[in-house]
Amino acid sequence: MSERSERISQVHDGSDGLAPERTVLRLARPYLGRLIGSGLLAASTELAGLTLMATATWLLITAAGRPELDALTVAIVAVRALAISRGLLRYTERLAGHDATLRIITDVRARVFATLANRRTAPPERSGDALSRLVSDVETVQDLLLRVLVPGAAAGVVGLLAIAGTAIVSPAAALALAVGLLIAGVALPAAATALTRRTADRVAPLRGALATDAVD
Repeated sequence: MSERSERISQVHDGSDGLAPERTVLRLARPYLGRLIGSGLLAASTELAGLTLMATATWLLITAAGRPELDALTVAIVAVRALAISRGLLRYTERLAGHDATLRIITDVRARVFATLANRRTAPPERSGDALSRLVSDVETVQDLLLRVLVPGAAAGVVGLLAIAGTAIVSPAAALALAVGLLIAGVALPAAATALTRRTADRVAPLRGALATDAVD
């Protein structure tokens, strides 16, 4: 039984003191380059969206003054290019992110199956909980990577760039933006995690019992 398989088994059994997120990151280490690439693509997508919004706003405000068409040509072309590039970047980011995540899930599921198969103790008569761990619990890894870590990292990069860009125009506005991002992007998610983690720990064994009864 490999060391990583033992770690996964310990996490599912609740005997590992490490946070599950740290264990997932260890298992994702061989695919770190792919995840970083997906995060950069996600950040580029968000930057394209912000730039598109800013350019379109400037175009509307400037066009209200009825200037010469030549003064708006660059902005018009930029809006079209940014709209197209945002869609292409989003598609590429989804493709890269799912490719990396599915590779990780394949590795994790194989190791979990090897751990369950190599157990020295006799398998339980009711295997619904084990089936739930092999299927739904492993799929939760996909949610952690695709819906939490990669978007969170991309949002952090874009937020810092947005604050830096706003500071060039108005330091006061940059300060207000930084405070708002800290509250919405750091404080509130941390508070939600702290409030729901204890409930999730109580729900986990109930989910296992429910899966066992459903299989039976």
